[in-house]
Amino acid sequence: MLRRKLFAQAIGDEVLLRQQAKLLLVDKKIPLDKADLEKIGRQYGVDMATCCYYESLLQSGHGLFKNKIDRFAVTDNVTIKPLSQKIKILLIPGMFYKEHPEMGGDGMLILSIAKQRGFDVQTIPVLSKGSMLKNVKIINEYMQQEIATSIWFVSISKGSGELRYYLQNYPVPASVKGCLSIAGIHQGSPHAIEKRSNRLKRSLYKLLCKFSRIDYQVLEELDPNHAIWKNKHRNDTLEYIHLVPIPLYSHLQALVIKRYERLLRLCYQPNDGIVPIADVNALPGKIYPLWGVDHFVRTSQISELLYKFFSYIAESENKL
Repeated sequence: MLRRKLFAQAIGDEVLLRQQAKLLLVDKKIPLDKADLEKIGRQYGVDMATCCYYESLLQSGHGLFKNKIDRFAVTDNVTIKPLSQKIKILLIPGMFYKEHPEMGGDGMLILSIAKQRGFDVQTIPVLSKGSMLKNVKIINEYMQQEIATSIWFVSISKGSGELRYYLQNYPVPASVKGCLSIAGIHQGSPHAIEKRSNRLKRSLYKLLCKFSRIDYQVLEELDPNHAIWKNKHRNDTLEYIHLVPIPLYSHLQALVIKRYERLLRLCYQPNDGIVPIADVNALPGKIYPLWGVDHFVRTSQISELLYKFFSYIAESENKL
């Protein structure tokens, strides 16, 4: 007889949950901040806080952006006329993209859809297990050789943090027009604090990193208190888009259930298993909230969404 839990919890009445969230919000027109979310979470539960954050995004200007993306048509005909031959898509993949391509961090789906729609595509060869600062140098060196005249970055998870640092600390070519971040880590992760919280844990994780050939510096850099996250500079000439996963507890894959619970203990915030979802509030740009998925964005919706995002990016050619 099975003794382990097969899922985090059973699926609940999400229609009722969203109705109750709307009543709590009272037409709030800006995204809820972390203090709001913790207060709601402790009074009504973290699922209610998560739903309230989602609804607050929909009631803000981000909701208008989501509606615009959702209105783009997606055809079943894969031979449809290419959208763009002018914009180049540069991908910054996530951690372990070489060792575990099945996670999707290599961005192969992103690149294949972008190429299908007529974009030139390329992956910047960052280190799969390397530190953020080393990868930022790789990005900068790559961009010094890049000759495309119109560029959009697409970044995944940790790659989004590396892109943020590059944009804030290096000369950015005028050819860069915008960035699409998917499940980005933008402010570090409290997990990195917990893994380095005492001498024993630091020693243990140094050994684990050495055994796994992971640069231990990654754990230091992912600490939200690290200097890498302190620069608030923003380049207002660029367009920023953030696809933010927003899962309830019942939506979590087995891979992230324990991470999600641990993050709740570290900071009582709605999270995607890796980062608090409201971290994105501190960043410029438009937010597309993706309901019902965790950090790894395993959903049948993602292909259709990518087609729509690339339609939106191609539309930006008219503004160039």
